[in-house]
Amino acid sequence: MAAPTAKEAQKGVLAAAAIRILLVPPIVVIPGVVAYKLFGDVGDAAYGRLVAEVLPAWLSGAFTAMVAAAVITIFSAVLNSTVALSSVDFHEQFIGNVDNPAVDTVVEEVQPQSESRAAHA
Repeated sequence: MAAPTAKEAQKGVLAAAAIRILLVPPIVVIPGVVAYKLFGDVGDAAYGRLVAEVLPAWLSGAFTAMVAAAVITIFSAVLNSTVALSSVDFHEQFIGNVDNPAVDTVVEEVQPQSESRAAHA
């Protein structure tokens, strides 16, 4: 939405996909392989055991804080998306549009006069 052109937006999406494909699998797989080599087949306890036994005590607290921050961030993003979807989908459908003169004024100031007249016609 903030890209100057559609072509630039497509480049951004491709770059994000490449980063996700190249970085996320090693982040997920490498700790599992290390835990398997160190502790054998411990199943679902591999990651927790790796954190408990390999990380120093002072770093375990920082790791816990980082995991908590990640959980809170994901929860915040889900809550934000839910509110946005409910306001767009349900509020406009069942209650109606909300007229906001402040937003209309800002839009008119940003658009040149010829574009704003064409949009209202």
